[in-house]
Amino acid sequence: GSPEVGHHLSHAYSAYALSSAPEGAVIVSDGWGDLLETHLSPPPGFVTDLSGWNYTAEVGPRHVTLRSCLPGEAPSCGAEDVSLPRGLTFRESTSVYLYSPSTGLRPYIKTFHSSPSHLCMSPDLGFSAFGSVGGVYSRVATAVFKDWNLCGKVMGLSTYGLTSSSSDEEEDEENKGGRRRIVSGDMLGSVTVDEGRFEGGWIGADDVRLTFADGSGGLEPGSPGLTRRDVTEERDREAVRMCADVQRDATDMILSLCERVQRETGAKDLSVAGGLFLNSVANGRVLDSGSFRTLEAPPFVGDEGCAFGIAAMLAMRD
Repeated sequence: GSPEVGHHLSHAYSAYALSSAPEGAVIVSDGWGDLLETHLSPPPGFVTDLSGWNYTAEVGPRHVTLRSCLPGEAPSCGAEDVSLPRGLTFRESTSVYLYSPSTGLRPYIKTFHSSPSHLCMSPDLGFSAFGSVGGVYSRVATAVFKDWNLCGKVMGLSTYGLTSSSSDEEEDEENKGGRRRIVSGDMLGSVTVDEGRFEGGWIGADDVRLTFADGSGGLEPGSPGLTRRDVTEERDREAVRMCADVQRDATDMILSLCERVQRETGAKDLSVAGGLFLNSVANGRVLDSGSFRTLEAPPFVGDEGCAFGIAAMLAMRD
């Protein structure tokens, strides 16, 4: 029968197959991919990028990072060598591959982030506690739009905050660390999420947008003296703030990731895939930084590109 190909591996082949450079790096990052357990103990017919790869494992409280062995390092071999914290489910979040004419596509480093196992069947699929940058983007989409999959709208609404009428002095102060980050850390390691930004649940406004015909608004239940219009305006401001903040944070972290990959591997050309790289602002920042000579993305960066990637992998291996 047809093989089942690892999620990030299929993304990687969709970018690798269309790369114009003979050698370089491929970075895949999205909300989440396959389970770590599936890679460590693959079922029959499952194609994992861990097969034949000598890697070492770094296990943190909320992440597991597999890295190519350095000379002299003893490799991990599978499930028996990776002891996972109980009660957590780990899934692919960011994977880095290298390629050349002599080696083809090969993994360099992979990170799996976690969420509590019991949340994986929740309405937002567990994104409410998933530790990847893509997962946090989906959490903001849920908080603002009640839909974890509306990350594109998050990026769109963020522009209202990124191009606000604040003064240059205010923006300078914000850049010095005054802004409260939603997500920070290392996309290939530990990621910290400001849970306080999500304590209020859904902040989008629905029927509170309605006002009386005379424009006076109405009282929000439980909030004496607060009009519906006031509630709506404050919710709108917080929604814009959240979208703008996660866009800034994600862009900064993507840029740091790409700079690290270039620094460690020496790759001059980069291809990207996975839903996080639908973020054209971040892609532009990476290209403008000069870390890589070229940055290429397939026309199907999201999950729709996985089918092409699988087909490309099978064609290249024949």
